[in-house]
Amino acid sequence: MIYSSPIGSLSLVADDHYLYGIWVQEQKHFERGLGDETIEAVVSHPILEPVIACLDAYFKGKSQDLSNLPLAPIGTDFWKSGFGPTYREFLMVRQ
Repeated sequence: MIYSSPIGSLSLVADDHYLYGIWVQEQKHFERGLGDETIEAVVSHPILEPVIACLDAYFKGKSQDLSNLPLAPIGTDFWKSGFGPTYREFLMVRQ
């Protein structure tokens, strides 16, 4: 799904269970880590609806609780090994 934001178009990628990532269109590592899975463009998606609500609020300057977002368990081998921060911990530090 493409989300139009103040910083440019964002590609939101999810499956039936998780958010896999948010990328700025045409960034250096666009949709990196997704492998060869087929990405299908959609108009709406149940996993992405709360993500879009968070992005809308964020770009309006409102504080967000990201702890309930269904984040996919993907990342570098370092992150997956447990030695690096989890995505959720990383997001909490960035708030």
